[in-house]
Amino acid sequence: MPDSRHTLKFPAHLAEKPVDALSHVVPEKEILAMQVSLMLAIYSRADEARAQGRNDAVADGFLRLFVNIIDTLEANGPDDAQHCMDKLKTIISAIYT
Repeated sequence: MPDSRHTLKFPAHLAEKPVDALSHVVPEKEILAMQVSLMLAIYSRADEARAQGRNDAVADGFLRLFVNIIDTLEANGPDDAQHCMDKLKTIISAIYT
């Protein structure tokens, strides 16, 4: 994130207006813990989502997350979003082909 950025834009369904960016650096260990918590939350909602007729509840949850991340990247830096997508395509291609 460039030093000049003080707010971040999110898709409208996540935040109605730009949100102030953190003024401090979050340690890598803390970021990894947040990622684990988020993945646990997605898995924990799977049973509820299946009860509502979603057969691919876990995949749907992760897909929503991926789309929200890419939309947020695009809103704040289209070049960053494109770079991320290019790398992601390369990784997916290497792993799943």
